[in-house]
Amino acid sequence: MRSTLALSKDAGLSLIEVLTAMAVVAVLTGTVVVYMGGRPSEARKASDMLVTRLAEAREFALVSGDVIGFAADFDQRGWRFFHAPDGQWEVMDTHPALEAVRLPDGTTIFIRDGALPRREEARDIAAPEVLFDPTGVDQPFTYTLEHRDERFEVGRDEAGALGLRMQASRQGQAS
Repeated sequence: MRSTLALSKDAGLSLIEVLTAMAVVAVLTGTVVVYMGGRPSEARKASDMLVTRLAEAREFALVSGDVIGFAADFDQRGWRFFHAPDGQWEVMDTHPALEAVRLPDGTTIFIRDGALPRREEARDIAAPEVLFDPTGVDQPFTYTLEHRDERFEVGRDEAGALGLRMQASRQGQAS
């Protein structure tokens, strides 16, 4: 008994057809994002960058087997990552994604909770506020980034997940 369905060499879509359809969808998606999303604020861009850099620090700690530290600068205008190759904390300058960052004018960062204690009188001593352990067991923390009336929280929860959320503006508007 022979099947009535015949297979054809022409069945399915060619690679060109699939790529063309994907290009059309990408252009339409990009257009919608531009018209609906607008430009992200300075605080939003800094918060997105921070989440990405913290994720990189976590991955680097897991892969390298080293403890990686992070802290906002005392002046709240930037941040830096740390490592301790010789048992003393040093600012990281060997990994491009973990270099020190200075924030745009008017944007600040400060730790809200979960910090290791740092002494105010020890401003010249490089030391982290939070750690990324190579075992993957990390304590939760929350940083706040502000620019004008926008406030974003970046942090790690009890399960170790990094995330970003927007807070209500200082004028009481919900977000």
